[in-house]
Amino acid sequence: MQQDLLAAVVARYGLPEGDPEPMIDGGDECLLWRLNSVVIRVSPPWRSVRELAWTHQAAAFLAESVPEAICPLTADDATTVFSWQGRPVSVWPFVAGVPLERDVAAQRTQAAGLLARLHRAGLGHTNNAQPHTRLETASLLPDPALDAWLADWRRRDELQGLVHGISTAATSCVATDSLSV
Repeated sequence: MQQDLLAAVVARYGLPEGDPEPMIDGGDECLLWRLNSVVIRVSPPWRSVRELAWTHQAAAFLAESVPEAICPLTADDATTVFSWQGRPVSVWPFVAGVPLERDVAAQRTQAAGLLARLHRAGLGHTNNAQPHTRLETASLLPDPALDAWLADWRRRDELQGLVHGISTAATSCVATDSLSV
C-alpha cells in the first residue's frame, strides 16, 4: 500500500497507524488491505464516488433491519468514500468469516435466507435511482423494446426494491459471523 493512501485513510478516519496487510490476492475488482480492525477498499477507477456513496446509503438502509448488513465507516467529513488517485476508497469494519462451501446444503440455505431477507428489506427503500456511470445498459445489449418496457415498469407506482446489476450491489456489503456471502 502506498504511504500517501495510508496517511489519507488514517487522517480521514482517525485510525491508529499500523502495517496494512494485503487481502484477497488477485481479486476481481478491488484492492483490499486489512489495517488492524478495518479493511481499506480501493475500487477500480471506472467506479465513481457518487455510485459507491449510493450503495453505502443502500447498505445503511438494509442494516436497519438486517443485522448482518455491514456498512462502511464514516470519515471525519461525514462521507463514506473519497477519491485517491482517481479511485474511490472506502473503509469497512473487518468481519471474520469463512468462504461459502457451495456443496454444503445448510450453508446454501443460510445464504439464500440472508439474500431473501436483504431483498425483503430493500422493498422499503425509496431511492431506487441508482447511478450508473460505467456503462449504460443500452450499450451492453441494445434492445429498444426491453428498454421501453423497463422505463415503463420504473414509472409505475408499484412496490420496487433495491436492484443490483451493472453498478456495485448493496448486497456486496454483507457478511455474517460464520459465512461470507
